[in-house]
Amino acid sequence: MSTSRRFNPEVARIAREKIGQSVVIMRNERGYSQDELSKIAQVSKVCLIDVEKGRTDYQIDTLLAILGALQCHIDIFLRDPSASAGFDPPATS
Repeated sequence: MSTSRRFNPEVARIAREKIGQSVVIMRNERGYSQDELSKIAQVSKVCLIDVEKGRTDYQIDTLLAILGALQCHIDIFLRDPSASAGFDPPATS
């Protein structure tokens, strides 16, 4: 029996918000303003603000640029294997 997974936009929205909150925390811990971080990451300030607010669907390259500027690896978001990234959890039989 195959289980189908459906994309859940609400879960994706929550994931973007959590990522944005983490970016804000890491930026503040490193003492960067939004202007400074956007210049280091080579992304627009508007784009950085959108990521921090969880308001946009951004490309993975944008997130990687921001995390790189923060000297942080993307696996920081993968620590909880039970966390969903926009998909409903698989049905258990």
